[in-house]
Amino acid sequence: LQSKKVEDARSTYEMFFQAFPTASRHWKMWIEHELAENNEFEAQNLFDRCLRTNLHVDLWNTYLRFVGELMRRRSPKEENEEMVKAFEFALENIGYDVYSVSIWGKYIEYLRRRMKETVTSQYEEDERNRTLSRTFERLFSLPIFDADKLWSEYIAWRDEQRHKTGLPSSHRMRPDATAGSIKLEEIYPRVRALARDRHARYEGLNRNMLCVPRTKATED
Repeated sequence: LQSKKVEDARSTYEMFFQAFPTASRHWKMWIEHELAENNEFEAQNLFDRCLRTNLHVDLWNTYLRFVGELMRRRSPKEENEEMVKAFEFALENIGYDVYSVSIWGKYIEYLRRRMKETVTSQYEEDERNRTLSRTFERLFSLPIFDADKLWSEYIAWRDEQRHKTGLPSSHRMRPDATAGSIKLEEIYPRVRALARDRHARYEGLNRNMLCVPRTKATED
């Protein structure tokens, strides 16, 4: 199907999704088909149709890449505001998925990179650090599989912030910027064990298998 021009394939896509509206991998294929022909408006419409009912990590990563490409044409301030909105939107919907570590990781990487590129005052640095701290806390309070690398990154970042408290007070982070770190060290081992248990339960399942949502007719 993807070898065809997308305008010739749309009717087939539409018929397919009438039967399988939660086929996330196929929504991703259609969206990538549109983007391959630079049809950004059509791709945005498809995201609007499918995201909330298709909680699939690969599809949501495709959405974040799409927003990132669009935002590169905006001013740095607009780009930052819209990317944070996009990441938060993704985390609200799929951030609890046991395999969503890639989305969390990309958000944390984005926050840290933008902090280095755009922070111009101590106040802005403190605000970004608070946002980053809250993001780490949210992540490590959820049973997300394979988050150990991000845990190591968090510990290094936390220790770096603590080291900064030896600087003059005008350069210090606000006290609440790393609040919750002691609690996280108590919580994370239990949460990690739960994530590994869930992974063991899901491992081997084909999460791309086509399914038909339940309807009144199928219940009868």
